[in-house]
Amino acid sequence: MQYGTSSNDEVYSIGVDSSGDVYTAGHTRGDLYETNSGLMDIWVSKHSGVNGSLIWWAQEGTNLNERTFAMDIGHTGDVYTAGFTKADMYGTHAGNGEKDIWLSKRSGVNGSLIWGVQYGTNEDEEVFAVAVDSNDDVYAAGYTTGDLYGSNAGKMDIWVSKRSALNGSLIWGVQYGTSEDDEAHAIAVDTCGDVYVAGHTDGSLYLSNSGYFDAWMSKRSGVNGSPIWGVQYGTSEDDNAHGMALDSRGDVYVAGHTDGSLHATNVGKLDAWVSKHSGVNGSLIWGLQNGS
Repeated sequence: MQYGTSSNDEVYSIGVDSSGDVYTAGHTRGDLYETNSGLMDIWVSKHSGVNGSLIWWAQEGTNLNERTFAMDIGHTGDVYTAGFTKADMYGTHAGNGEKDIWLSKRSGVNGSLIWGVQYGTNEDEEVFAVAVDSNDDVYAAGYTTGDLYGSNAGKMDIWVSKRSALNGSLIWGVQYGTSEDDEAHAIAVDTCGDVYVAGHTDGSLYLSNSGYFDAWMSKRSGVNGSPIWGVQYGTSEDDNAHGMALDSRGDVYVAGHTDGSLHATNVGKLDAWVSKHSGVNGSLIWGLQNGS
């Protein structure tokens, strides 16, 4: 199926609940489900897994720009979405017209808002990934150019946080990076509640940088966010990690793109890659690269 408005409509996240119904989330410049609030509004919808028919929808925003970049479905069927806002969406904007992070929880039954939180600094923040643990507490990750959970190391720092399923209150938040650009783009939580994060760095985050952007991956304690292990790898070209997943044994799968020969000889320009790593220490089990 296909749907939209006469303006720009984008979808960035998709998820499926235990009943097989499908959730999608993104942003729109038009009146996708109701009258647009100003510029770009966020939206989330639930469709039947049987035939794609619309079950519920929600659209909201401010008179400025909002984006949705991440979503996950909780074990109780509620839906968590996250993105950025440049206005007072779920709280007072931190200032300077930069991007604040927002995170919300909605009922999986009818899409009604359960809670929404907004936070940031007077610099730029974005969120690119969210994941829910067995208690429905929510983990998020992205980047900040400010002092969100600590002093900024230089340019873009990585941040990771854990928030309560009850009201979105902060349980813990960590910030770390190099003097160069460091971003988190993927997150996953294991059955013990520990959190895995992946992204790219222009610096020497866990090892000496190989050239330009290197891919990195880390494991952190779900209790307090303390590091358990971290790995960094790359070529003399750009290497980025954008997605990750865990298997039932706790091993980690990461995927992204490379300009170089990361796991095989580069075919031309941007090649896709996927790798499997040990959940115990992050060591590489295997890696594949392919392209056209």
